[in-house]
Amino acid sequence: VLGLVNASVGVVGYEVAAHTEAGWPLVGLVLAGLAALYVAYSELLREQRDLEALSEVSLIVARSGQQAAARPARGRDDPAAELASGEWQTIAERIRDQLTATRVVLHVRIRQDGPMHTAVAGRPLPESAPTATQRTDPMLRLHGSHVRQFRRIDACQEIRQAMIRKDAHDALVVPLNSGNHLLGAIEAHDRQSRWRGFGTADIRLIGTMGSHLATAIDNRRLLAT
Repeated sequence: VLGLVNASVGVVGYEVAAHTEAGWPLVGLVLAGLAALYVAYSELLREQRDLEALSEVSLIVARSGQQAAARPARGRDDPAAELASGEWQTIAERIRDQLTATRVVLHVRIRQDGPMHTAVAGRPLPESAPTATQRTDPMLRLHGSHVRQFRRIDACQEIRQAMIRKDAHDALVVPLNSGNHLLGAIEAHDRQSRWRGFGTADIRLIGTMGSHLATAIDNRRLLAT
């Protein structure tokens, strides 16, 4: 069907351009209109996929929190310690697919004095990557809630060294905050496309994703408490 439509459009366009006065400008206007419609439609599809991803991530964390609250109490166990169960890995994979990134690193810490747990989706982190703490990883020294974009080519020396150890050239980092409590962070490394890096839409998406995920994790913590 697609081949028939393309062939028909090509033949009609050629006939109009060849046998109609001012045919080429007319064909050009039609193609420009079709291109504008295609761009608008692709943006609409992207927004729909983004909303689906946000909803899915929030539901995964909320469902997990309800299951954790239904289990018997285990003292001061860290609710984030279930990273190995696969739910956090699923979230990291979903974010990576949505951003078309080569790697997404999800850091989660529920208690302020607890350890930072990490899930990696996509290309594994090198062994030389810094430990995921605010003291040892300069990319996690985050203030506020806005998205940071780091490029190895123009980053400061400390950030550049951290990116070299992580084998990343372009990175987006967004903190997961609950008030003054840092719940963790999302790191996205290098788009899969060779032609361009992360753009405005990617920054907006990961920022919204971080906000939703922080709220869902905080709700899970409160529910468990």
